Amino acid sequence: MYDTLRLYLNGLQPAPTQIHKSICIIPLLTVDVPSFQYLSLKTAMAQNLITITEINQGGSVPNLKVISKADIPVLILDGEELKGAKQNRILNASVLVAPHSELIVPVSCTEAGRWSYNSDAFSESGNVLPSSMRLSKMDRVSKNLEDKLGFDANQSIVWDEIQEKQSEHRVSSYSSALSDVFSHLDSDLGEAAKHFALQENQCGIYVEMDGTYAGMDIVSLPSAWQDVHEKIVRSYVMEAINKKHDTVVCDASHYTNLLDKLPDCEYAQHKSVGLGMDIRLRNKELVGAVLEHDDSCVHIAIYPYRNMMRTKFHPPQESSNSFVEVMETYLRNRR
Repeated sequence: MYDTLRLYLNGLQPAPTQIHKSICIIPLLTVDVPSFQYLSLKTAMAQNLITITEINQGGSVPNLKVISKADIPVLILDGEELKGAKQNRILNASVLVAPHSELIVPVSCTEAGRWSYNSDAFSESGNVLPSSMRLSKMDRVSKNLEDKLGFDANQSIVWDEIQEKQSEHRVSSYSSALSDVFSHLDSDLGEAAKHFALQENQCGIYVEMDGTYAGMDIVSLPSAWQDVHEKIVRSYVMEAINKKHDTVVCDASHYTNLLDKLPDCEYAQHKSVGLGMDIRLRNKELVGAVLEHDDSCVHIAIYPYRNMMRTKFHPPQESSNSFVEVMETYLRNRR
């Protein structure tokens, strides 16, 4: 897997650096458009080619049903938020939904105070989990995969981290919804995001905050990246929006330095929930995931490794499928 990843990343072209306050982004451009084609969640939903619902009328917190009528695969990103049905959710891992298929996908709740329908199906919220939460969640999912516990993100920790975001940004939400934090900050996030404009043939970003590596997100098709660019940028901007720091410049050599660290990573391969393979990588400095299919690195997300596990770490509860059961476990674990 490393050779495929190395060849792909070495083939990307770093564009001139974009800077705003403490955030420095290097746009990553593709030279050759990949042969493997797919749709983004945004495009598939806009064309009514995909429907996402609860798995049944009663619902199940950690799972959703995806029905695709598209002629080509549909990509739903790790951390991409879905809004509606009985409660908002985020994907626990990137998933390629096969054409004309039905699939159950692993998710986490991002709205702890609601368990009632406000729509029959989900819509795209326009949000991606904040970058620090994506890092934390990726670490937990990777460890749960190692322990044969599946693509579980440990729901109680997700809720804890959302509460921290609400406190940090002084947001009150009747249902403890992460989307309310994004809504509260919408104007500031949008204004800051203007400094990181989409480039022609762009397929990803390398990000530093305060002169420190903060993450890299890549989607192989520029057409798909175009649909997720702004919300991924906003997920990084949220981390710095209330902070006052000096501008620190990065350049293409920083991206190259990151690539030099990849050979030292350990790589673990898992069958994806949808098409392809879910590849997890880790060393003392990095944690990441690659969704690979048809010899193509469809989605790459690599973050700085930190020990994000909480002192009160609780393995996922297989029986906790209803909201009541999950909430009871969550409250019990917080005591």
